[in-house]
Amino acid sequence: VVPHYSTDFAECRFIENEIERRGLQERYISKLDKLVTYERDSGWEWFRWGILRATPEQRCHAALLAIDAL
Repeated sequence: VVPHYSTDFAECRFIENEIERRGLQERYISKLDKLVTYERDSGWEWFRWGILRATPEQRCHAALLAIDAL
């Protein structure tokens, strides 16, 4: 059975732990920032909100981009 990384927040956490283990947090956040939707000129608070509200699918997509798998 393959975990549902792109649909389950609990499973997606495993991916984020691996990103951290590899030291790719900055690259991951940069990729995730480009995938989430929020007003770009709204400031830091909206950036953080956009990242917090990212879906498991967006998080997995960003992780794959961060490790150059896509």
